[in-house]
Amino acid sequence: MEQRDLELSLLAFADSPENLTYIKGLQVNEELFTEHGDVFRFLDDYFKDYGKVPTHGILEERFSVHFPPIHDQDVAYYAQELQKRALYHKTNAVLEKGIHMLVDEDDPNKAISYLTGELPKLMRGKRITKSITDGDALLRLDAYLERQQAVKQG
Repeated sequence: MEQRDLELSLLAFADSPENLTYIKGLQVNEELFTEHGDVFRFLDDYFKDYGKVPTHGILEERFSVHFPPIHDQDVAYYAQELQKRALYHKTNAVLEKGIHMLVDEDDPNKAISYLTGELPKLMRGKRITKSITDGDALLRLDAYLERQQAVKQG
């Protein structure tokens, strides 16, 4: 599904205060929208100001968009896909900047420092397992246990 269609599908679902609250509960926010963040912001502000959401007609007229039909069962998937795509774009930007720092500034320490500082920020709120952060941990643990056993045996 194209980014535009994905965003419009989520916006189409937000046709009631309950549905808007539901998608916001799925951690959907303006930052995730690359093409229609202005529509989401207007929708959210309208709800805050008037206690209801604008009709699709108001949104279509104001922003020249057309909303596709959406099936309720797809909303969580659409939200997750939007989050995944946003994380992809943010990660790509950090990696590109790190590569440019490495190549253009010829300072690998500075590039590594930047990457190790910025990449974990992208994972805030995500569960990071030890296997992801340190793939060699089990190998080192095995080597340590072998050395410890050797010391005990003399």
